[in-house]
Amino acid sequence: MPIFASEGDNRSGKTLSIALLGWIAYNQGIPVYCACPMGNDGRIRHIINYKHIDIEPSEIWQTDLEDCVLLEDEFDMLADSRMNWDKKIRLHRYFNNQAKKRGVNWLWTAIRHKNIDIQIRQNPDYIIENHRIPKDWRYPLQAIKWKVWNRFSEKSKTIYIMQPWRFFPIYNHKLGIPPPEIAMPKPSNAELFKQVIG
Repeated sequence: MPIFASEGDNRSGKTLSIALLGWIAYNQGIPVYCACPMGNDGRIRHIINYKHIDIEPSEIWQTDLEDCVLLEDEFDMLADSRMNWDKKIRLHRYFNNQAKKRGVNWLWTAIRHKNIDIQIRQNPDYIIENHRIPKDWRYPLQAIKWKVWNRFSEKSKTIYIMQPWRFFPIYNHKLGIPPPEIAMPKPSNAELFKQVIG
């Protein structure tokens, strides 16, 4: 299973790229895990709208993920290259080294790829550069251009996602991801049960 890094400006389709690739895997019967953030109201705010398993980024190493897809949006906020001593980043580096061996297709987004810890950012098999058409986010979205780089090749492949709004139902394209410092802790299973049952 390859590791994908998706980068681009704000509103360029980064989350769409990982949501779409995760959706393809989901439709093939592959379990999908997603690091969905906690909202200010204490409820999980889902990044994707298809069946998935919520996972806290700090739990990824301890969960023993195998033969699945893992989605992490705005990963540069968690794996900041300036904080490589942080325990969360060290655990993600360990996971990064084991993901392929475990059959985990790890997909993450970042506005700037270079902001990610160097040991992690040099490991993706594919880097998707997202380009919005038109570039100015204030104008209606027409298409998204993906420039896909394979780290073992000097050539890239260009893919156009025409009418990308067709895919808006599979993910929450307006969801903001809070920084890890202010993200609320996820509730226990008992608290989640209480939210669902009432």
